[in-house]
Amino acid sequence: MIRIALIVVSLLGMNFFAKTHTTENIKASYQEKTDSRYCIVVGSFSSLEKAQKYGVLAQAKGYDVSYRDNGKGFYRVCVFDLASGAEAQKRIEELKPKDDIFKQCWVLKYDGDAVVPEKPEVAVKPAEKPRSVVPVPSVAKEEKKKVQEEKPKVTSVTPSVADTKVPDKKTGKEYAHYCVAVGSFATPGEAKTFGESVQKNGYGVFFRKDEKGSVLVCMYDLKTKADADKRIDKMRHIDGIFTKSWVFGYDNTAENLSIDQL
Repeated sequence: MIRIALIVVSLLGMNFFAKTHTTENIKASYQEKTDSRYCIVVGSFSSLEKAQKYGVLAQAKGYDVSYRDNGKGFYRVCVFDLASGAEAQKRIEELKPKDDIFKQCWVLKYDGDAVVPEKPEVAVKPAEKPRSVVPVPSVAKEEKKKVQEEKPKVTSVTPSVADTKVPDKKTGKEYAHYCVAVGSFATPGEAKTFGESVQKNGYGVFFRKDEKGSVLVCMYDLKTKADADKRIDKMRHIDGIFTKSWVFGYDNTAENLSIDQL
């Protein structure tokens, strides 16, 4: 009888241990699921450098950006950090009609905090700044060739830029709007050609005429001159197109021209 009692107690103990172990596994599995997060991928690139350049555009629009390596050599540009896929999909439906950056986006589920890296500016190498080209006769040609190889889309049209920077003679006046001008051209055709190359690099552009009748290629619509100066200082270290950019102030937005109006 004693032996039978011991066997029964042993079996009951094993059953209790199995139930407890199974319950803990279920809790752990549930915890893993609740740790999953969702983001919206707005671009995928073959290098981190390219992903960072596109990420800067999203940051300029006010989005918090992170970068994720898919393990196959591509880097995804992500915005938002959401608790569910349904919430991410709802956010896409809200923003897609308002912002072109969401035209070809998708939802990404991920676990943990494996982000590469959080601050894209850190990975931008100073050697790639276009302003590193110095007017020393012995090295100017070699440095210029290097910049052209790194940014062929921009340099292929920059020789057409006439007089580059146009100084603002009305420095004492406050304007209702400010933009960043990246080129000044004598004819609408030249401005349009340059504007199309800028658009291919992912920027939005519009056009205005200055007091001399030159056609300006403009980017951003900002409320203060300080905001425009800050934007130039930031972008000058990232893209050579901003090397000789300047701030242009205006009051009437109705005079802004789209690329189709030139």
